[in-house]
Amino acid sequence: MSPADELHLQQRKIEKDTATDEIAVTLNRLMGEQREPDPWERVCLVRALSEVFSGCYSLAMTDARLALTPPDQQTPLATLAVDPFFDRCDLQLLSRVLRAAIVEPVQRFPHLGPVELTDGDARVNP
Repeated sequence: MSPADELHLQQRKIEKDTATDEIAVTLNRLMGEQREPDPWERVCLVRALSEVFSGCYSLAMTDARLALTPPDQQTPLATLAVDPFFDRCDLQLLSRVLRAAIVEPVQRFPHLGPVELTDGDARVNP
């Protein structure tokens, strides 16, 4: 591997670690408040986790931070996904998926195709 490739992977690892740290901050905050995520937080966290698996680390950081938006500052025009999957996205599931994301290898480049998040697993569908 060339020095440029090694540097690129090091930078990507820093981005990934930062993204998973941001998600962990949000999950820890919810645990500290002893509550499950509300619909806004669930959608933002699911997006952030799927973006980590896609190698879209900067987007994951943004969505993890968006999850922390106070309810009175959330846009009333936001259309949240209506899918029974989100009802199952409690702290336990989100924490399990985060642990899987942390050990997932760093992706050299973002993958913009579909990602499947299931109960306790995530996969990038090529």
